[in-house]
Amino acid sequence: MPFKKSDSSEEEKILKDLIENSEEAREAHELFEAEYQFRKMLIEARKKENITQKQLSNITGLTQQMISKVETGESNTTMETLMKYLKGIGYGLNIYKL
Repeated sequence: MPFKKSDSSEEEKILKDLIENSEEAREAHELFEAEYQFRKMLIEARKKENITQKQLSNITGLTQQMISKVETGESNTTMETLMKYLKGIGYGLNIYKL
């Protein structure tokens, strides 16, 4: 099977065109980006509090593997799990109107 070297600039252009021309692609991209940024914020908040995944596991009763999955998006995190995670690092959840 022949392989072709990736051209990231061309791939980025194709993705940009797809997002600009497809409502479905735009919505999927927005959802992906929101989830990515949220998970990044979780990790940054945990690290800011100098809490390791193992320590958070001990605090919350969640397994270290579950905490990792919450942070990487490998599982569909329930609200209960998310709230345990946030409470364990001393944070809460606020919703506000844009």
